[in-house]
Parts: sequence; C-alpha cells; structure tokens
Amino acid sequence: MTIDPKIIDMRQNINFLSPEFNIDFSQINTQNIPNYTKLRNTISQNYSILKEQFKLISGDFGAMYQLFKQLDTRTCTIYGPADSRYKEILIKLNYEIKMINRFENIESNIINNSLIIFANPSFPDGAFYNLDDFISSWKSSDNIIFIDESYLDFTNEKSATRFLADFANLYILRSINSFYGNFGVNYSLLISSILNIKNIEEVSAKNEISIFDTVFLSSLFKDKSFTKIAKAIMAKNSILLEKVLISSELFERIYPSRANFILAKLKNITATKFTKELKCHNIMINDLTKSDFLGDKFVQISIKNEEEIKELTKAIDNIKSNL
Repeated sequence: MTIDPKIIDMRQNINFLSPEFNIDFSQINTQNIPNYTKLRNTISQNYSILKEQFKLISGDFGAMYQLFKQLDTRTCTIYGPADSRYKEILIKLNYEIKMINRFENIESNIINNSLIIFANPSFPDGAFYNLDDFISSWKSSDNIIFIDESYLDFTNEKSATRFLADFANLYILRSINSFYGNFGVNYSLLISSILNIKNIEEVSAKNEISIFDTVFLSSLFKDKSFTKIAKAIMAKNSILLEKVLISSELFERIYPSRANFILAKLKNITATKFTKELKCHNIMINDLTKSDFLGDKFVQISIKNEEEIKELTKAIDNIKSNL
C-alpha cells in the first residue's frame, strides 16, 4: 500500500501551537442552555473590553459581511496590499472601492464619508502601524473605520480599542483561531461602541453559538501560560525562517513581520514557478501574483514548527541547485 507523503501547508496563517485543555464532550448535556454570560465575561477579561462592546461571530468573513452590509455608506478606501476578501465582500455589496498603496503612498487622500479598511498588523507583510495620527485624520473626515486586528495577538502592541471612547464610528475585528489554533472552530470578535454592537445584535440571528462551542471557547483562554510561550516560540521560528530565506539568496527582499507569516520578494524566479517547484516537494505557500500593488515575484510563507522549516530548507536547496 502506498502512503501519501505529508503535505506541509505553509499557506494558512493560523498558529501551529494551541492551548492545553481537556474537555470530555460526551459529558456535555445538550439539553442545557449554553452559558453565554460566562463566555462573554471570559472574553471581556481576555481582551480588556466591556462585554457589551463585542459580538462573537462565526468566521471573520461572516463578521465583515454582516457589518459592511448594514453600513449607510457604499464607498470604501482600502489600504493595500490587503486581504482579497475585503474586495470580494465589497463588490458583492456594490461598494465603490479606492485602493491606497501603503508601501508607496500611505498618506494619499481618502474618500470622505466612507468606509476605511486598515489591517494592523498588516496583511500580507505583517507590519504594525502606530495609528494615532491616522485615527485623527480619519475621524476629521467623518469616516467609518474598520481595523482588522486578526494577527494582533502575535504582538505585544496595544489594540485600537483604546480609541473607542472617542470615536463612535470605529469597528475592530479580532480573530480567535488565528492565534489560538485551528480546531475546526472559527470565531471572531466584532468590537465597537455599546450602541453600535446593540444595533448589530438587533439585526443578527440569535443563539449563533452551540453549547459545544460555548464550552470549548470558555476553556480556550484558561491556559494562562499559552500566550507568553506561543509568542516566544513564534519569534524564534520567525528568525529561523527569515535566516533560511536570506541564506538561500533567492530573495531580493524579506519584509520584517510582527505576525505569523513572512512576505518575501524573489529575485530571478517568478512566484508562480517557485510555488510550483515547492509543491513538487509537498510544500504549499502563497503565490501573491494577483495581489494589489505587488507583482509576479511575491510570496507569503506562514511560520510553522522547526521540523517543517527544515523541510522547507531542503526543498529550497534542491530548487536552487536546479536553477
């Protein structure tokens, strides 16, 4: 019998580490009403927000679609390169979209009275921006601001939630599974003012969370040592991966990242060819050829465990020897 080789997927930007917990789901009484109050209190404490300032939503895509659909505006400015799903949702909702290249013209004029989308840390490069000056400018132009903080947990930086008290039109997205690992459970927090969240709740489906997910999510934050350990290991492996890419001499530039992935620009080989060569070694990475403001030389690689990075090293060495 032939055993399929292991596929190393370095496309998914989800933490390869996860908290320790022990749940016997067979002991959960499905007739009980889920304890949302306990879960909301746990999330409130973990993210230092009021329990009335967030809505727990299944999936980050669902959270964005639900918000963008009910906003009054139909114009949007996106700071790119960015997650392509923003545009996918906005196009479906008939938004007029303006893109700003934050690599070259981050201070470009924005559309007034519109939705502003900014990821921090950014995607696909993982840079962190001090948003104090940006917030002041956006606020003065009567805009609705959407800050995607899906990868903020990988840093020690402060959340934009500190601006909530002074900015009524601020919405923040926090991904739970990006940092806490992939268990087949994908939930995000949509954070805003108490009034905004109340308005969202009024048009949302009730009881979106099963009793199993309620128990699981409540247990997820109990491992108090996880955050510190995960950040330390991720930082070490990020350095390791960066060294591998630099030493290969295949890359023109490696972008410093604060998240769990690295953006890199190739020298003499296209991203499409490089990803195809890696696929022959059962390694998958992101080809960013079609991303805004990049080109045919950009790839993104998620940071994984040391063994998988070693396998990537072997594959790159083999590719280099055959160029």
